[in-house]
Amino acid sequence: MSPDGSNRRQVWTAAPGENLTGAVAGDGQALYLTVRVLGRQMGDTCRELRCIELAAGHVRTLITLPDTAWLMGAGAGKLLVLCHGDGTDTWLSCNPTDGTAAELYQYANDYGPAAPTAVPDGYTLWLFAPGKGNSCHLIHRDLITGQETEFQTDIPYYGGNSLIAGTPCNGELFVTVQDIARHRTDWQAYLIHLADGTARPVRLSFRQGNITVPCEPLASVGSRFLVQRGIRSRETMLTGQDGTHYATTVEIPDLALIEQQDYLDGAPNWLPLEEETGAS
Repeated sequence: MSPDGSNRRQVWTAAPGENLTGAVAGDGQALYLTVRVLGRQMGDTCRELRCIELAAGHVRTLITLPDTAWLMGAGAGKLLVLCHGDGTDTWLSCNPTDGTAAELYQYANDYGPAAPTAVPDGYTLWLFAPGKGNSCHLIHRDLITGQETEFQTDIPYYGGNSLIAGTPCNGELFVTVQDIARHRTDWQAYLIHLADGTARPVRLSFRQGNITVPCEPLASVGSRFLVQRGIRSRETMLTGQDGTHYATTVEIPDLALIEQQDYLDGAPNWLPLEEETGAS
């Protein structure tokens, strides 16, 4: 498909009893996806990791996975798969040529106060776990070599369900934590410098209803971050079931650029995007 949505070509259609689950990964030559397949008996399901060769349009099944497995990404000529087990999380490396899989890393995960949170970054893994006191212990593991680097941070840690991490951006990782046990709804946000594990609080935020939402860097553009700074209303035209057009108002993300240093300093010196990009 072209960037403007034209020249679309259908490459796969789910058969009866199948549905796409989780993420889709690609390496430029093929798409990889997990498909949930219903069995003959009620409740009997499995997941198949499939490869769609874009040039020829061929679809083949690489491996059958348990129903608790998720495709997490592609890199270094391998596919990265996470399997949730009974009290454990297991990361697998799958060969896209022959479908063979090898275990990379396994750790206990009971989703309680001591449960870790894992964030994949290519073929490396950032693992957040309880540290000294209520702080967060950060582990960086190379899934190819097995080498680990550990950092002690000042980020509070309330358990695996209370920490959400974004996608690494320009050597920084955006993390939000919430004290769920005390029923606190507002998030605390930090930006972790991945080279040394230092964490700085994020001071820019916006209100969404009764919740304070920290501004997350979505991409790096030169010396600037692309950030969602709020929510705004926009009038648009929709088509009804009878084919007539009507105007309505929708809420969309309010995106802007900001110098990275201003973002770190909490200075809201926003650079709005042009209206023709559809993101101002």
